[in-house]
Amino acid sequence: MPRKNYNKTLNMRRTVFFVFLIAFPLLSGCTFDSTESLSGDWNAALNFLPGSRDPFAKLEWKAIGTPAKLSRESGIDTFRYRGWIILQRPLPLDLGQKALEGKLALHIGRVSDAAIIYLDDTIAAKIGNESPYQSGFRHFTGSLPWKGTSPPKVLRIAMLATEQFPATISGLEIQGGSTEDVFAHANYLELISCFFVAIYLSIGCYHMILGLRRLEDLYNIHFGLFALLLAAFYAFQTYTFETVSGNQVLLRERLEETVLFLLGPPLLFFLSDYFYGTLSRFGLLAQLFFTGMVIAVWFSDYRHLMVLRDVWHLMAFAVMVYVMFYIARECYEKKRDAMYMAPGIGLLMLTGIHDIMVARGLLYSIPGTSKFSFLILNAGLAVILANRVIRLQQRVTDLNAHLEQRVESRTIELAAALSDLQNKDKRIQNEMELAREIQLGILPEMPLLWKEFRITARYQSMRKIGGDFYDVQQTRDGKLAILMADVSGHGIPASLITTMTKISFTTALQHSSSPAEVLRAINDEILAHITSHQYLTAALIVISENGDALYASGGHCPAVLIGKSDIRLVSSAGSILGAMREAPVAIEEIPVEIKSGDRLLLYTDGITEARHNRENFGMDRLRQICAEVGQEDGETFLDSVLSAVSRFAQKADPDDDISLLLLEHTAGVPVRNE
Repeated sequence: MPRKNYNKTLNMRRTVFFVFLIAFPLLSGCTFDSTESLSGDWNAALNFLPGSRDPFAKLEWKAIGTPAKLSRESGIDTFRYRGWIILQRPLPLDLGQKALEGKLALHIGRVSDAAIIYLDDTIAAKIGNESPYQSGFRHFTGSLPWKGTSPPKVLRIAMLATEQFPATISGLEIQGGSTEDVFAHANYLELISCFFVAIYLSIGCYHMILGLRRLEDLYNIHFGLFALLLAAFYAFQTYTFETVSGNQVLLRERLEETVLFLLGPPLLFFLSDYFYGTLSRFGLLAQLFFTGMVIAVWFSDYRHLMVLRDVWHLMAFAVMVYVMFYIARECYEKKRDAMYMAPGIGLLMLTGIHDIMVARGLLYSIPGTSKFSFLILNAGLAVILANRVIRLQQRVTDLNAHLEQRVESRTIELAAALSDLQNKDKRIQNEMELAREIQLGILPEMPLLWKEFRITARYQSMRKIGGDFYDVQQTRDGKLAILMADVSGHGIPASLITTMTKISFTTALQHSSSPAEVLRAINDEILAHITSHQYLTAALIVISENGDALYASGGHCPAVLIGKSDIRLVSSAGSILGAMREAPVAIEEIPVEIKSGDRLLLYTDGITEARHNRENFGMDRLRQICAEVGQEDGETFLDSVLSAVSRFAQKADPDDDISLLLLEHTAGVPVRNE
């Protein structure tokens, strides 16, 4: 099914459900039409004495409209009067006939305090007790036995007004009929009350859980609290709660008053938080006032509770008018959610005002109609939630489609970028390979023979191009100059400096054969052309054909002189080249004698600083390996040193550039002139 049609079906199902939910109690109420309402025109009299010989004689009857409003009609003020009050009205013929048949029953809303029900002059039922005193402050549903030979004509209800409780009939509901019908009607009312309590309780719990799951939507908590308070209030009206509370009349009334005073603020907070994300000032003032009233409730007796109930009626009327104005303003501003809420909010407020007017005797009608209208408000909220879910689903669908397009577009872009990067990387690799060939090309070919000396070298770079460099050239006076250098860093910058070093080395040898002067010339050339913070270390030895040599070092590793009987280090003091711009570089020059059969090893720090578990290869291991393989031929000697370093580091690739150069004093052939 397409998503659009699915959403329509979902909305239709929800609408049908809520229509059924609202219509069920209304339609089912039509099934109990065999009971007869006895509310309406009654007569009332004071100073009734139920134990006297002729209790109904000499009573002054006054017409009243509704039994529940004794304190406001015909001058009968039950708040001040103490004693028995009796009400009477003619009993309809059909109900009198049912009494004759022994099938008459009566259902009365809450009766207070102790009460006696008469058929004509005969006691038919009692509610509560006068002595010993027991409150009868509860609903009454029961059969009225009749032993006469003719149908009774008058129904009388006598009520006791005490110091603690006045006499009253609340609920405006007096129903008579056959026993089966009356009890069915009472059970129906209880079923409907429990039905609404369960519905409101479920609605309240749902919104509370929803609000706790989404704390940014606090309006759900406010509405959930409002629904839970409604559920509590209607639960207090059920026969079940009266049975549980028993004769605890004050406790029951205080609980009802507390719930009533707490009802208004959550509804105000719900509306203001839903539409504006804040709490209304009117709601805060109402909360402050009602909180004070709740405190007063728990320190008041029953008579003062009735006064507080009058105060609540007045404040509730003001709150309802404000709520209707509030939702009308939101509808005027064409807020769609307000339009969905408006029918339920408006009907709830109107039925609430209706119930207040009925309770105060300003209107005679069916009480408790607001319980039905609250379901309509929830139906509107359900539509709002459904629309939100549908809009969210549609937005997610649109975002997914947009995301798929973005992903596809981005994938194409990334593929193109990757291809471009691969092409660039290929060019860079080709250029690096060419640079490596150029760098290797400036190194002298090995092995190299000169006079009675043989030179062998090895070179391993960490990357394709590195910073190590060695060179062998003849001086202007016929000597042999051997240079070993190590530039800081790696890669292209280091390789450029090695190229400059070779040029500087060649140029300097044309003017001097002194190792110290040549290194100083290289230092000056680097400082003149290189502005970065790179430097190099270098060792230079200039040797004559008889083996006499001069050695100078610019911060480089000491050379290793391997004799026939001993191994010693050759080092001289000297500063790193290219590092000191303000002070002249200090280079020390020392003589070295290389005898027939001796070997001189020049190397870079990639040998001695090779690491394993934070330990360097070091000079001691280098001298040891030189002692072990010192008499092998040059190539084997250098390969053995490299193998030892690799075994120590336990790595196939070095962590730094490595260069080795071995000078051997041996009978040879003339050097090849290039």
